[in-house]
Amino acid sequence: MIVAAMDQPNSSFAIVLLFSLVVLACLGAWAGIAARLSRGDALVPLVSRRPAPWTVVDVVLIVVAYVLLTTSIGWALTRSDGAQPDEDPAKAVEAYTTIRLLSASALSNIIAVVFSIGLLSIRTGATRNDLGFTGGQLAGDLLLGGAAFAAVSVPIYALQFALTRFFPSRHPVVSILEIDHGPLTMAWVALIAVVIAPIAEEFLFRVVMQGWLEAAEARHCGGSGLASRSGLALTDPDPTSGQALTYESQPAETENPYQSPGFLPSEGTSTPQDIATQSKLGFAGLPRGIIPVVATSAVFALLHAGHGPDPIPLFLLALVLGFLYQRTHRVLPGIVLHMCLNGTSMLMFWMGGGG
Repeated sequence: MIVAAMDQPNSSFAIVLLFSLVVLACLGAWAGIAARLSRGDALVPLVSRRPAPWTVVDVVLIVVAYVLLTTSIGWALTRSDGAQPDEDPAKAVEAYTTIRLLSASALSNIIAVVFSIGLLSIRTGATRNDLGFTGGQLAGDLLLGGAAFAAVSVPIYALQFALTRFFPSRHPVVSILEIDHGPLTMAWVALIAVVIAPIAEEFLFRVVMQGWLEAAEARHCGGSGLASRSGLALTDPDPTSGQALTYESQPAETENPYQSPGFLPSEGTSTPQDIATQSKLGFAGLPRGIIPVVATSAVFALLHAGHGPDPIPLFLLALVLGFLYQRTHRVLPGIVLHMCLNGTSMLMFWMGGGG
């Protein structure tokens, strides 16, 4: 993610107009949030599904593959022309080296996502629903992601602006564009930052990592995320219906030897009230889903350390992204929010002349 520091020299009528539109959209989004809360509606309706079928082994394999890809591709691109940035401190060489490393990261992201989908599909029998690609929700997911962007954009920009008054932010993308913000460089960096990075990061952090933590929480604490043997998500039991259900760990697809345990309802003697209470609690006795969202957000923010105060607003952004995924278990709303925020930052930077 890029959060461009909005310095006074970069201010222009176009930036003020754009930011005014963002503020108006934010006010409208928060008015809608207040209306939903006043009616007692859920902020984002919860969609139940079976726990993700992958385990820590799969997550480790994906992380190792990503690190190896980034390292090897970055080394190959950096060494391709024999340039030695350490021997030439000129900013042009630094920017050239940075854009090659960003290109390596983008290529690694693409390969890592394809590798992850293949690995999880073959090794664990993950379905489209498990991978966050539920169909028939395109319009709603686009609207939800756009509304989330409108709601969080101003708080995130305001926090970044306040922090950069005291701690300089040096995002590599901004460093590149301050030196060369020509059309070709802008287009290439925009493709990396606005398209590739949001898609890859939302899939790897939210679907793979947060999905695994949610499944681990379900196995550890028992409860929601019911699944049929076909893999179709079922709703949580209604505590007022009088139906007595317990949860027992069974493989969701027994013909797959790598399938992780799912949670299927069975007849039992637990009261509906016990089940309702159990299904709402997660790690450390906190409400279900909090620890997976916070843990994934912390990792996401810490991986951006070295960019000044950026990890702080990034943590706030990641909490919202994690919340969207935890409620919908679809990857598209988070991708839309992430793309909108990065795209708006790029647009502001371009309007300001790039430096």
